[in-house]
Amino acid sequence: MTTIKKGFVFETTTKEIEVNGHAYKVDFSDDAMNRYMEVGHKMQSIMLEEQKTLESHGENLPIEVLKETQIKQREAVKEVLEAFLGEGTFDGLYDMAGRSVINLLALVDYLNTFMDEQTFQKIEAKKEKYLKNKKTK
Repeated sequence: MTTIKKGFVFETTTKEIEVNGHAYKVDFSDDAMNRYMEVGHKMQSIMLEEQKTLESHGENLPIEVLKETQIKQREAVKEVLEAFLGEGTFDGLYDMAGRSVINLLALVDYLNTFMDEQTFQKIEAKKEKYLKNKKTK
């Protein structure tokens, strides 16, 4: 008698991305995804709040307010990037980005798109498999 063994292995919840030749791991566990959403919403709120602050001063924008706004925005971006790519990664990324928060925002956008693609690809694949199996029955 022949015994057939079947098994199942879970996929890893981490994916690797490359930024300027440096490899980083992005975690797609439920806890990590929740953290990404939290820091993303927080960053968005800070960016909107700081934009309103700048606009409220109009043409009479004191340099101190501008500097304070830049610091708050940089800290918000730092929190997002370190949530995705690991604590302590911000300084190296900031240097790679030419010490420009605007350049780093492009990376934040890339990471959000990457997260969406990973999530929706899996959902769509499962849905297609389910629908295909349902049609064959």
